[in-house]
Amino acid sequence: MTVVQAAKRDDAGRAGLDPRLIAEPGREPAWGGLAIDHTILGARRRPIESRHISLNPFSVLLTLRVADGAPRPLALLVMPMSGGNALMIRDLAAGLLETHDVALLDWVNARYVPLTAGRFGFQENVETTIAALRHLGAGVHLVGICQSGAVAALAASALHQAGAAERPVSLALLSSPIEPLAEQTRVSSLLAFTARSWLTGSMLSPVPRAFAGRGRMVYPAELQQARLKLYLKNQLAAGTAVGQKITHDDGLEAERFPFLERATRLKDISGPAFTESVAAIYHDRVLWSGGFRFAGEVVRPRFVKDLAVMTIEAEGDDITAPGQTVAAHRLFARVPDGLREHLLHDEGSHFSALHGRPAIEEVAPALSRFMTAVAP
Repeated sequence: MTVVQAAKRDDAGRAGLDPRLIAEPGREPAWGGLAIDHTILGARRRPIESRHISLNPFSVLLTLRVADGAPRPLALLVMPMSGGNALMIRDLAAGLLETHDVALLDWVNARYVPLTAGRFGFQENVETTIAALRHLGAGVHLVGICQSGAVAALAASALHQAGAAERPVSLALLSSPIEPLAEQTRVSSLLAFTARSWLTGSMLSPVPRAFAGRGRMVYPAELQQARLKLYLKNQLAAGTAVGQKITHDDGLEAERFPFLERATRLKDISGPAFTESVAAIYHDRVLWSGGFRFAGEVVRPRFVKDLAVMTIEAEGDDITAPGQTVAAHRLFARVPDGLREHLLHDEGSHFSALHGRPAIEEVAPALSRFMTAVAP
């Protein structure tokens, strides 16, 4: 398959999407991975050793390190609870592996999680992130991606407030809706003004009987995919940065991992995780309001002093517009200026920090330099 096959012409002569390149949601596995087996250190190709554990039935913690090498500083990347496949952040992870060991907290396709495993909502999302940090130990650099930025900010704050030994050294937020009202987009406006009751009634459905999670209420991959395909088709027709990624894929091993396949490999999201995340981030604004508790204590990022904070935005991001993520520096108001950094890269799309040339040549190196500079 070549990358130019991602684009075709529909009957009206407009740019369209080739449906053969769209993953079939029903065939998505319970969990995937990053498919990274080596990195380059100096001029040498070094094999990567990967291991994973299950923190609970809804999550997988994957660790990647140079085989037979000395341990290096560790960056924990937290996947957003948005249904995306981890392959979407493969380029960013590969870039970070040149200087750091990498861990990935990812989420299991909810259609494969039996009802007996219980519920999984926003609270459990944050608690699992804290559990991952505690499992990995002290000295970790925490990276929140898109929606998981709010989760990562709360997890880091909770551990710092508690004075936990496993509190992260730094927090990096990539295209994250920390203050969705700072610079609204169509997506943030829609989520901010859509009632939770409507989301529950119109966006959720039970898992079919053919799957282990039968009966569990989820935001199904099929519904996500229908909306995403329309977005991608419009981006392709308009020739935007996202459309350019479809026709001129700049990602690592583009023939093996085409951008379109990466972006459209989706999985079911636990219903409570979806609706409660929207409510927490866009309606209740718990990062700012003090509306989130952990271990009985109100979590207040503004009380944190010794956490290094980096924010990364893309100039042309039409999902999480510039301004929404950099607001984290106001949220963590007591962090000294010497522990702060902001990167606004101009090759703009919501995917640029994760995929392709900007992720490989700009974002990963800048993030690596920041983590190295603030390491104890």
